[in-house]
Amino acid sequence: MYFEIGVAYESIRHLGTAFLAELPRLTAALIIIVVGYLAARGVRWGSERAVRSKRVHANLRVALGRLAFTLALALVLLVAATVAFPSFTIGSLIQLLGVSGVVIGFAFKDIFQNFLAGILLLITDPFEVGDQIIVDTFEGTVEQIQARATLITTYDRRRVIVPNADLFTKSVTVNTAYDRRRMMFDIPVKGTDDVETVQRIIEQAVRSGIEGVEPDPVATALLVSIVGGALTFRVLWWSDSERGSYLIVQHRVLRAVHEALQTEQLTVG
Repeated sequence: MYFEIGVAYESIRHLGTAFLAELPRLTAALIIIVVGYLAARGVRWGSERAVRSKRVHANLRVALGRLAFTLALALVLLVAATVAFPSFTIGSLIQLLGVSGVVIGFAFKDIFQNFLAGILLLITDPFEVGDQIIVDTFEGTVEQIQARATLITTYDRRRVIVPNADLFTKSVTVNTAYDRRRMMFDIPVKGTDDVETVQRIIEQAVRSGIEGVEPDPVATALLVSIVGGALTFRVLWWSDSERGSYLIVQHRVLRAVHEALQTEQLTVG
């Protein structure tokens, strides 16, 4: 019993001695990590500030800042590991990555895919914060572009989190890519077969100075079908691209056309 206690005591003493011997290196490694983390943040800030002076897009500044921060932090951790464990070398790191890289890659495949897609989205800049986009069945305003996912706020104030890989591999419609967009609406008119008269009435109504309707290109009305005695005209006009704006303009256009047709005693529908 005494022998076992003595052996345990000696083991603990040797561990304590070894820990005290390693303590300066561990402390130095910890200091390197703390200082290096702050320096990496400074590198990120400096890189973002450097490209800001060249009027680079905000999304690209964020991407470059994140890349600079990640590379700087990886270098800091490598230096700290070398200080804490003198036997640790670049060759050991490569061997470790070779053994564990496959396992980590399969385990975090989706995370890495979304992260890389997020970086590419920030660099290629297909859309930006504030744009109104459509992806799959979701439509709304881009709230934030993160490294893993993009946050979209729908028009009824719901948040949709879309993985960046979906945005990078699927078709995305950017409604606000341009300041103006062409709107159209089909209006069936009954009670006449005079195409030119109906076309003139509709075009005069839309071109009457409705707020939000662009004067150039000029609004037009085109006959697209004749079914069951009804003439269907496709009304085309240009207005602001934002949903909140073009819906209001569409309301004004349809009301003006409806009133003009009623004045001429023509039936819509």
